[in-house]
Parts: sequence; structure tokens; C-alpha cells
Amino acid sequence: TYLRDILIHDMAMQCFPNLPCLDYKFVILYIDGQYWGIYAIREAFSATHYANHFGYDVDTVSSWKCLWDRNTPAGQACEFALNNDLPNEENFTYVSQHLEMDSLIGWTILQAWCANYDCNPSNVRYFYSSEDEMMHFGLSDLDLGMFTHDLFDVPLYGSVNDGMRNNYDFNILARKVFANRGYQLRMAQQHGDAFRGAMGD
Repeated sequence: TYLRDILIHDMAMQCFPNLPCLDYKFVILYIDGQYWGIYAIREAFSATHYANHFGYDVDTVSSWKCLWDRNTPAGQACEFALNNDLPNEENFTYVSQHLEMDSLIGWTILQAWCANYDCNPSNVRYFYSSEDEMMHFGLSDLDLGMFTHDLFDVPLYGSVNDGMRNNYDFNILARKVFANRGYQLRMAQQHGDAFRGAMGD
């Protein structure tokens, strides 16, 4: 319980620097001399957090939960991806101008690695800046990763436990992008690098 979410965010910090995630510090809490347990003080996902970590002006940043804002260039690119073939390089190039692919790669690998039981829209975060009109996937709420049986393909198809296989837009988006050969090779390279590094230790 104390380690699952923190372990996966730690893997993200070491292996996938373009994936927004949350740093932490363990503390032991005493109140009036009485022991209250071990806590992890965490960074908070916010526009300020994203701006500070990725070098944006905070006034240009939006953070979204569940679904991207369809009225932004990034949101429009995501909607385009849902409805078009991305093995087509022209289509893929357009989408990659607004969707930070390395953040999606890291998110996909880590969700699969821990077979996240709780991979659903309310636990998916997106960050966007109007400075470059780019959206990052964010890593959030993995305390039910490594929790019970699920499938490694949850980022592409959804959890087997919530009855929503194949129905979430973020799953469809991840599958559509994954159909591009160059993206597959890029993911394979980053996957191999991660397992030769912190994820394989």
C-alpha cells in the first residue's frame, strides 16, 4: 500500500523524463509525541507543477482530468487521431505536433508493467500549454497497480475489472498511435532502455 504508487512514479522519474509524475519524500509523523505512522509527502499535480517541471509560463498551462479539451489544438489532434489511420505518416506527423509522444510511451509502458487495476478516465491526467500547443499524458493514481490480476494491455484496451474494455478514448488513442511503425520502434527502444536501467534493477 505504501510503495506501489511511489515505486511506479519513481520508475517514471528515472526512465521517462517527458512523463509528468510526482516526486515524494517519506516522513514519520508524530503529533504531541504520539506516533501516527509513515506518510509520503507528494508533489501535487497542478498547472504550477507542470509549468515548473517543463519550463512553461504557468498562465499558459491547463490540466485536464478524464478527457482532453476538444476545443484546443491538442484536443483537435487527439480527436483526429481517433478517426484517422496513423500508419499514414502525414496523419501521424500532424498528431505528434500536439501530442508529446514520449509521455504517451512512458505512460503506456508503466501502466502495462504494473497491470493497473484502476486504469480509467478519472485516473488519467493531461497537461497542455498554449505556448507550444502540446499535450502530455500525466501519470496518476497507481496505488492499485500490482494489486491483483489484470492484463498487461490495460493502457491499450482497459482493465478487465471495470467492464469497459475497448471503450475509453485514451485507450483508443493509445492503440491508434501504436499502429504507427515508427512509434512502435521508438517505444521498443525506450522499453529496452528502461529495462536495462532502473526498471530492470
